[in-house]
Amino acid sequence: MKKILAIVLAVVLCMSLTTAAFASEADPAADLADTRWYFGYAVEGLGDMVQFYHFYPDDLGIGAVFYAGYAWNQITFSGTWTVTEDPCDYEALPERGDEVAPVTGTAPYTITLTGWDGQELDKLAYDGEHVYNIAVNTNCSPMTGGGTYVLNKADDAALEAYADTFEGELGIAYMNFVAPEDESCTLQLNTNGTYEDLMVMFVEGTWAKDESGAIVLTPASEMDDGATVTEQEDGTWKYVSTSGDELVVNQVKEAAVAYTFKGTFPFNGVDADLVIAALDDGTCTATVAAFGMELAIDAGTYTFAEPAIFTFSFEGAGEIVSEFGGETGVQVTYTNPAVEAIGGAELTVTCGVVIG
Repeated sequence: MKKILAIVLAVVLCMSLTTAAFASEADPAADLADTRWYFGYAVEGLGDMVQFYHFYPDDLGIGAVFYAGYAWNQITFSGTWTVTEDPCDYEALPERGDEVAPVTGTAPYTITLTGWDGQELDKLAYDGEHVYNIAVNTNCSPMTGGGTYVLNKADDAALEAYADTFEGELGIAYMNFVAPEDESCTLQLNTNGTYEDLMVMFVEGTWAKDESGAIVLTPASEMDDGATVTEQEDGTWKYVSTSGDELVVNQVKEAAVAYTFKGTFPFNGVDADLVIAALDDGTCTATVAAFGMELAIDAGTYTFAEPAIFTFSFEGAGEIVSEFGGETGVQVTYTNPAVEAIGGAELTVTCGVVIG
């Protein structure tokens, strides 16, 4: 009997040590790379709605890329992701329904999402079996496919069931180039590793950065030319095709937001946001945000004069000059007599400058 007991204990001990070794060798980054995590549900009259995250492996030379898609890929976010062994609290719904209680807990891993500007966007919780979509900035209203849900790993059945949504993932632009002597000669690199090349002729394919930082373009068709794009000391880039075509190109950089004004107004029973963005290239935009979606309603230019006087020249609202007041000291009153996109009524919103 003692001999049998000893054998059983030895087997149990061996199993415990094997399990511990497996746990210590777990690599959450490897488990997440090249996977999709989703929450799907049916919407009456509209078919299946899916929110999902696609975690790409780190093979572009720009970090491991993520893609978040909502509302049939009409609302998207992209950036890079890392996963660390840091506990992360979560509260998320396992399914939809007014009576459904959220699940709560602490996952052993934290997925950190970083934007292309290098700033942290969000965090997700991960326990090896589920990703908990507790994101705020990379999420949207449940009315448009967002919400805080428990995401499952997409297996073969899910990949087939939601193929249209998954395969409809948009290639969000990562970098754009243009030839200064001919603006029709362009190159766009997408965050999903694809590209569209119009420098010499139209070519599609995949791209990645090599160890030297050069961008290597590999065409989808063997009949097409590939190319290499390298940055020069003067800030320009040199495009060289495999056939020997050479072009000097410039990177197209979007203007950054220099100042932001924000106000709220009632719209269809909720508080909608009106955001006026003053960009560092002297242009400005007015955008309405509601129900997890954004809609551009106006654009124009602006000037700034000391100490804090902004003069906006909008296409729709006309000239607006800032005034002192409000919680943050400077505000503008945006008035547009006919904003058709949000009902055709006169819109008047006082927006205070956002500090920080």
